[in-house]
Amino acid sequence: MNRKIQLFIAMSLDGYITGPDGDISWLFTDQDYGITKFIEGVDTLIMGRKSYDAMLALGWMYEGKKIFVYTRRTQNPDGQNVTFTSLAPEKLMEDIRRQPGKNIWLFGGGEVVKLFLDAALVDEMVVAIHPVVLGGGAPLFPQGVSRTNLGLVRSESFDSGLLIATYLVS
Repeated sequence: MNRKIQLFIAMSLDGYITGPDGDISWLFTDQDYGITKFIEGVDTLIMGRKSYDAMLALGWMYEGKKIFVYTRRTQNPDGQNVTFTSLAPEKLMEDIRRQPGKNIWLFGGGEVVKLFLDAALVDEMVVAIHPVVLGGGAPLFPQGVSRTNLGLVRSESFDSGLLIATYLVS
């Protein structure tokens, strides 16, 4: 089975994944928006250190999933199947894809997304666009990210104004 690397991420209309000072209070939580079904289809998450720390602060939500955290700091794992890494994305994916399993969730943040786009490793992007302009924060696509061509496969809008766009990476 080919284990796809899927970016599933929330973004403001102006392209930020967090507001100033890491603020995520703008994220909609009024309904599921398909995240539960998505999570059932993955068994591995890849994220940066800031995303990992934010996830821990919110409470561990990914029991039973294998987590790879990109960090420059060497440290012992915090449990919950966590591996800290600084491997090149190509090497990490070679190691992960040797194992059977479900798809792989590229969780974020922007610097990790950039690493994987620059290495041409992302298969699909699912972007939940929230109807809010933040004016600053952490961008989904940091400056210097490689050009990446996308093909829209599906879009779904909600009464809340949220739009989920699913793209295949060409």
